[in-house]
Amino acid sequence: QILSQKLWQRCSIDRLDASTANLSPRNFKVSYIDARKPVILHGLGVSTATSRRFERSQLIQELGHKKLTFMMSADGKLGGTRMPRQHGSIKEVIEETMSKPCEPAREPYIFHHFEEHDASEAGTLKLEDLSYHLPPMIQSLWAQVYGEEWQLQASHNLAIGRLGSGLGFHSHGDAWSESLVGYKKWMLCDLTHQSCSGESWNHLLDSQGLSAMLENQSALQECFVGPGELVYVPENWLHAVVNYGETV
Repeated sequence: QILSQKLWQRCSIDRLDASTANLSPRNFKVSYIDARKPVILHGLGVSTATSRRFERSQLIQELGHKKLTFMMSADGKLGGTRMPRQHGSIKEVIEETMSKPCEPAREPYIFHHFEEHDASEAGTLKLEDLSYHLPPMIQSLWAQVYGEEWQLQASHNLAIGRLGSGLGFHSHGDAWSESLVGYKKWMLCDLTHQSCSGESWNHLLDSQGLSAMLENQSALQECFVGPGELVYVPENWLHAVVNYGETV
């Protein structure tokens, strides 16, 4: 309903099986981080049980009472720091905000930034509440690439989306995004490429404009990413996502 099946299936981003590829931290740093090249990793050893804990019913059952302080994208844009933060429990967010009818192209996409709220407040969702641990290979990689203090430098986010929601093109520092539930379309473009600059990249993620871009923009890299896969987006690469069903 959002894009043609052909566009969902295309993938022009490197996809590596971390369980079999020669992915030493040094090789990865040279091939992707130093080269500023995006990549998708799978085979990271994330268990089915871990993924199931992030599905709708389990989130509500185990963490439904926890409070979120979040921003919401309802038109493909987050709006930066000027967008007011909203508050609510995970149960409220999932059962009300994420389930209520809305206008076309205004499906909500929730972003909870763990470092942007008072974690000492009683009942607030903390990172440790998720009982989630980075795959060992990624922990080792980050320690060697970003230094042993990467935990203090990183910003952690929890994103919850539904069919048709998404986030328009934007850029920032290195980003690592792991899919635990659901599927999403990733689109990336290197800002150093001449065709990746200009106001045309700020449009909303409507299906007509997005389909035209995917058909005609040769500089755009794209792929369909699912549970257990992790996307590395280099610093200053434009990137956008569209969710294909409920996602975490």
